[in-house]
Amino acid sequence: MLPFYFNSGYFSFLLFLLILFTSSLFSQDLPDDRLLEMGFEHAAIQMSDGLSIEYIATAFDESQKGTIFYSTGSLAVSLFIQVDSLLYGTVPFSYQAFQEDYQFVILSKPGVSIIESKEHLNNQHVAIDATGNFRKIYLEHNYLDYYVEATNTLVQQFAAKAKSNDRQYIAMGHSQGARVAAKVAVNNSNITHLVYLSGNPLGRFDQMIREKREANLRGQISDEQAQQEIEALYKKWAAINANKESLDGKNGDSNKTWVSFSEYTVDDLLSLDIPIRVAYGTRDIVSRYCDLLPIHFIQNGKTNLSLKAYPGYDHSFFKLKSDGKVNYDDFIFEQVVQECIDWLKKEK
Repeated sequence: MLPFYFNSGYFSFLLFLLILFTSSLFSQDLPDDRLLEMGFEHAAIQMSDGLSIEYIATAFDESQKGTIFYSTGSLAVSLFIQVDSLLYGTVPFSYQAFQEDYQFVILSKPGVSIIESKEHLNNQHVAIDATGNFRKIYLEHNYLDYYVEATNTLVQQFAAKAKSNDRQYIAMGHSQGARVAAKVAVNNSNITHLVYLSGNPLGRFDQMIREKREANLRGQISDEQAQQEIEALYKKWAAINANKESLDGKNGDSNKTWVSFSEYTVDDLLSLDIPIRVAYGTRDIVSRYCDLLPIHFIQNGKTNLSLKAYPGYDHSFFKLKSDGKVNYDDFIFEQVVQECIDWLKKEK
């Protein structure tokens, strides 16, 4: 059986980033020293269960409009990968470019260091243990509520530093991180704005089923095969929910991971009165339901949604060619973030 992971297109995306975002790491420098040179504070938060989780933050300044808490996507990927004398960034935009107006704070994954050397990763750049599997600490904490607790801890910590009551506190996330950001916005009164990038308002498992219908419509599988595979997914979902607290990751993400990230986000979004920015590519099957968010907001008399669709772009904001292949020369993630920043600047 194939490992039951999410985000099947992630690895080619990550390989692209490793080429795009590179920083020299002189051999005589420690990684922490290099992070400081790059303008990052590197520290850790202590969780209620005793686990320490690392984070980086750009410089804080009272003159900034606010602090952005960015949640990354799925899988045990470090924020930087060290290969010989180089550091490779895995976050798909240059957050340093925006630090004059906004401080960025980014958590690592549980059990994953900010910087991981190539020797501690598999061939898909995911952090592993000595046996080649996901690390036990990561598996035990890779679920929605834990990421929300960790981010809330950070928000409280950074909000306590600011003297101004006008400072913005933004929960921003991409893909799985969008789900984290939405839940943080619901549960943390300090959050003033939500930026939801390439999220699935219907949760993770929804995508699995729609991918089968999509393959059928494209002629890749027959009507009968599509139905059989969808019915198999129903059985898989029933098995997951029969033991929903399981943290066993031998076949990929645990049941607890799947259940937590398959919760609907629609009601959470509708419950918020703060400004919400939703951005996604129209060729992204993950976030396709975002097309219907305006219907829900209008129906519920809500006017706090700013929705931006990028025609022809995929989950990671690459343009897709007519044959469905990725055009690596047309990558607009930083433009998407810039337009979110421009939107934030106009918001109170």
